[in-house]
Amino acid sequence: MLKAVVFAAGYGKRLRPLTVNRPKHVLPVAGKPLIRWVVEALFAAGIDDVGVLVGYHGQDAVEALKRLHRPRLTFIEQKKLLGTGQALKECREFLEDEDVFLVVYGDVTVNDEVLRRLLGFWRRGGFDSVLAAVEMEESRRFGSIKLEGERLVKIEEKTGAGKIVNAGIYIFSKHIFKALEQVGFSERGEIELTDAVNQMAAQGHVVGVKVFDRGWWFDVGLPADYLKVNHVYLSNLLGEAFSIDEGALLGEAVEIKGPVMVEEGCVIESGSVLEGPCYVCRGSFIGSGSRVRGSVVLEKCFLGPDSYLENSVLGEGSVFSEGVEVLSSSFPAYVSEPGFRAEKRLKIV
Repeated sequence: MLKAVVFAAGYGKRLRPLTVNRPKHVLPVAGKPLIRWVVEALFAAGIDDVGVLVGYHGQDAVEALKRLHRPRLTFIEQKKLLGTGQALKECREFLEDEDVFLVVYGDVTVNDEVLRRLLGFWRRGGFDSVLAAVEMEESRRFGSIKLEGERLVKIEEKTGAGKIVNAGIYIFSKHIFKALEQVGFSERGEIELTDAVNQMAAQGHVVGVKVFDRGWWFDVGLPADYLKVNHVYLSNLLGEAFSIDEGALLGEAVEIKGPVMVEEGCVIESGSVLEGPCYVCRGSFIGSGSRVRGSVVLEKCFLGPDSYLENSVLGEGSVFSEGVEVLSSSFPAYVSEPGFRAEKRLKIV
């Protein structure tokens, strides 16, 4: 069976302020760190030898995955954070004896069905390497793909030139390492994996592209993406039900509507309303008479009484002593940095 590597070393700068004290790959999504959803999908697809590349706050990713207790889970430290191409170079020792292997970006969503279909496409197609792609109306943030049939012509980074975009999931032959040695630094001073893929295609290696519908795929690069992926995962996981950990305390007349997840150690005071998709992470406090709708409240937050929070993300350890009122219609409406403190009632319009 093939080996796989998962990239989880980056700074997650576009997700700040949520990533000022942890990597984006361990941000919780519907009850699990994002990286755990990715690694569990690989295991479920039959890939049981996985290397995880860690860097920025790397120990957080290690701790998030150690609980899986899988014997063939290897952690690789990325010493130089110089792009996705450099990331794969630093996995070379782990992949030394492999002719073919998988690469998955740790900040995208994936499931075992997609991985199985991609593996089947590679086995049937006679390709040197393959990559997954999705169709999107707005592609400017991603690498657009030019195709001839099912064969890659070129990946164009962040031009918005087409509606088929790179999903960050690959099956590579070992030829990718030779291509990486032939590409230089990009304009942003990094070694880009996509440049090496283009190099392979230009040299006549047949790189196949399997295009999927977008429904399963998110690139968790911005706070809006993080909130949206929680909405989707909570809805898919719970439907119209809810999940309240037995270690959470709910006061009288707390009303829960739709997909809502409340973790251990949380206190939801009387008269509060939680309206899904809504996720209250461990150890958080929601004051009496508050209404929280479509939001993620990260760990150990304090939300004062009579608050109104909609389509927002509260960073870990945020404290709103007298509550908060979010009236903005933007998405997300509000994002607080970890440890933010407001001693007076905060109103956001």
